[in-house]
Amino acid sequence: MVKNETDNLEFSLTPKLLAHWIKFFPSTNHREKMMEAWESFDVWVNEAWFSLYKLCNGNEVVLNVVVPLMIMLVVYWSVSAFFTLLDMSGKPHFIIKFKIPDPMTTKYPRITEPRLQEVATQVLFNQTFVAIPVICFCYILKSYMGYDRGIRLPKIHIFVFHFIAQILAEEVFFYYSHRILHHPRLYKRFHKKHHEWISPVGVSAIYCHPVEHVLSNVFPTFLGSVIVGSHVVSLYVWLIFATAYGVIVHSGYHLPFTPTPEFHHFHHLKFNQNFGVAGILDWLHGTDKEFRKSEAHKRNIVLFSLTPLNEQCNKMPKTVE
Repeated sequence: MVKNETDNLEFSLTPKLLAHWIKFFPSTNHREKMMEAWESFDVWVNEAWFSLYKLCNGNEVVLNVVVPLMIMLVVYWSVSAFFTLLDMSGKPHFIIKFKIPDPMTTKYPRITEPRLQEVATQVLFNQTFVAIPVICFCYILKSYMGYDRGIRLPKIHIFVFHFIAQILAEEVFFYYSHRILHHPRLYKRFHKKHHEWISPVGVSAIYCHPVEHVLSNVFPTFLGSVIVGSHVVSLYVWLIFATAYGVIVHSGYHLPFTPTPEFHHFHHLKFNQNFGVAGILDWLHGTDKEFRKSEAHKRNIVLFSLTPLNEQCNKMPKTVE
């Protein structure tokens, strides 16, 4: 009998702590189902990773450069296509209702075909000719500093730690590079292109000057993985999240169960507010004071309802002064 290569793998995603976590479920039946579901997911993730590893013949360059690039391309254009269809058609109405209030865009289409072509050309240039050399550099730097090259996936607590580290790295590097690009001497030359969109659309997320794309988009996205030496699968999950997040917060649609676009949309309206991603450094440096006094701040929440936030606000009783 030929032994399956995956039998040699130790499914290491599930930590021992899971046995303690499931005690919070109300019954033995619930706990058993939770454990079975988690173990099935654990096996599926490991087998998917091993299949990708074999497909790439374990080639580190392919795993660290080609696969991340493909992930960003597929996620960016898939999510952008969804929002572009909304922006050009104004349909379906039940989704259009989730458009955030914006006096700058009250009519559809929000983007014309010539403008879409211009944006798409710049974005594709940034994603290939600009991004590839930077991703290669980050891989070389990561190899020099050392990282988890194991075929086994990291423990879940290590994965969570690395994911949080990448969020914090994104916040730090994006905030300061972004704020520097707003300096008068740099803004006109490098950052003004992105701010052509006072009311941005999803596909315009990385419509920007190549220098800005390097400093504020690619480096902040990859440096967290370089610093902590994360496993490539941790990087993949982060790239899926970060790429989709960037498109969504530029979309202008506050959809249920997705990141809110209110924070970054306010930056495009006011220019000197909300330079970061998570809002931590904006709070620390006081660059969100005007935002905190605005109606947009009240709407800056994840929506856990199928009712648009605008309709919910309209139904709330007015305060009598």
